[in-house]
Amino acid sequence: MKAEPEKARAYLEEALQQENNVQDGLTRASITIRLAEWFLVHNQQEEADQHAMQAFELARTFENTIIAVETLLIWGRIAYAQEKYKEGDAHFVAGLDMLEQLQMYEELADQSASYAQLLDELNRTQEAITYYKRAFESRRRVGFQG
Repeated sequence: MKAEPEKARAYLEEALQQENNVQDGLTRASITIRLAEWFLVHNQQEEADQHAMQAFELARTFENTIIAVETLLIWGRIAYAQEKYKEGDAHFVAGLDMLEQLQMYEELADQSASYAQLLDELNRTQEAITYYKRAFESRRRVGFQG
């Protein structure tokens, strides 16, 4: 997406139109959230937000899936870019909770640390510590499973 951004966008938009993808809700959600991410990277936050909302509507009918998690986490980043922190927090927390329910502890550790860093950058130190701790605990669980 970074090397040839316009080709990436065209590819994603074309993929959304393909017959088999039109019928598969999770595939559509996955493509749509990638488009949202593309718009975020290119500072088109309104379009990013609209695509994230569409992706979430598609993904949530399938309940707890990694695509729903990715949708929530990217939507959280979009909200933060728009300085809608309360909304972003809700998306991040829902995505992290879903990772825990899916028992994806390594990903939970990475995403918790990433969220903690965002909180830290906003001088929300106490909340950041909570998510750094969650990242540490998740990383420990990965060690116990392996």
